[in-house]
Amino acid sequence: MPVYTQGQQLGPNDFYIMLYDQNGNAFDPYAIYYEFHAKDHDRGEWRVGQGERVPFQDQSGIYYVSERLSAGFIPGDYYIMWVIKKYVNSPLEVVKKQEFAFVGY
Repeated sequence: MPVYTQGQQLGPNDFYIMLYDQNGNAFDPYAIYYEFHAKDHDRGEWRVGQGERVPFQDQSGIYYVSERLSAGFIPGDYYIMWVIKKYVNSPLEVVKKQEFAFVGY
């Protein structure tokens, strides 16, 4: 599990998603976003900070998180949840979860 620290800048090698259609071609959904979630045995799971964060698009079908980890994170276990809406009339789908740990400075 990757480990990150406060103030660390996330980029294309940290949290990313590659989307392909049924033919193996790069695919850009109608909508895509990610959210940070924390989890622990006592409190369960909860969203950290703003929801529905817009990822940076590197190229067709490839998106990544490009932001600095703030003081809103406390040491513990987290995951990023990726959500897409394939087409305008499609339902929202959780397509990927990426776990990580956060430690102090």
